[in-house]
Amino acid sequence: MSRKPRSDSKLTLDARKALRGWLVEENISYKEANERLEENFGITVSDGTLSKFYSEECFALRFQKSTEFADSLDLPAEQFDGKMIKALKQLAFELSLSKEPNLGALKTLFKLLGDSAKLQIAKDRVSLDAR
Repeated sequence: MSRKPRSDSKLTLDARKALRGWLVEENISYKEANERLEENFGITVSDGTLSKFYSEECFALRFQKSTEFADSLDLPAEQFDGKMIKALKQLAFELSLSKEPNLGALKTLFKLLGDSAKLQIAKDRVSLDAR
């Protein structure tokens, strides 16, 4: 019995590179990504394949770009922390929506968010005790 080829095996190296750019840089929808794949490369894939592609190949790149951007900002620590926490929440949300999320990355993100919340609670307690 022959097996159906994996849907993502249709993606050539050039198609993968273009798809990464569209999803990370332009932040387009899966529907639009599929339209562009068909227009530029003559292929279509399922939303599930796009979701898996995003979680495997785009998530880390998007996180890296977010980190680089945050590093480039010259903000006071309080503002920087708030912006990073917001970015981490967004990344965790996006990753959790993918059909086959990277559980290791999700676990790390939720641990970071939990630790940050615990730290904020401790800071608030110290501030209250000082009054």
